[in-house]
Amino acid sequence: MPWVRGGSALAVATAVTIARSLPNLAATPPPAGARWASSSVEGWKLAVVARNDLGMSPGKLAAQVAHAVHEVLAEVRAEGEVGAERLAAWEEDGAAIVVLQATSEEELQGLDLAARNQGLSTADVWDAGATEVSSGSLTALAVGPDMDSHVNAITGRLSAYRSNSEAEALRNKLREAETEVVRLRARLAALENPLQRKGGRIEDDL
Repeated sequence: MPWVRGGSALAVATAVTIARSLPNLAATPPPAGARWASSSVEGWKLAVVARNDLGMSPGKLAAQVAHAVHEVLAEVRAEGEVGAERLAAWEEDGAAIVVLQATSEEELQGLDLAARNQGLSTADVWDAGATEVSSGSLTALAVGPDMDSHVNAITGRLSAYRSNSEAEALRNKLREAETEVVRLRARLAALENPLQRKGGRIEDDL
């Protein structure tokens, strides 16, 4: 059974919940020396999930994503002919990489365990703590590269990565929109109120 470094009960529970809803992708691995039959009709990608609760700067985030991609590609290359076939299929499809967000170390560990239980390659990044985050922090996880449906089975519920400032800006816009909706509803209610009608005219008190 795949290990979880520094694993917690929450991480294992998350992985088990995800795994129970998935087919066993590892049960029927593709034969060595043969391309996946569906690769011509289904896209391929590599997903990197980074923690947005650490407040990493754009430069720090880029470094952690790069580390994760480097590590997982090295792992896939070490798989021999099967790994080479997967890399070739991914590269021929455009070598897509998506960056998604998680909110805790436990969430990353749960995703890692679930992905490995389904036969997907993963690589996690533990920071040395020399710059922005504490030593030993799990910052990012790479999953794949593999067919879209396989990667999505693990990461499909996650959102695209946004920094805390971007998320706060979106929340502010949402609050502004909600305030505008309340104002418009009040205006509509006033226009529909018979007490506001005088002499067949509607007085706009707003």
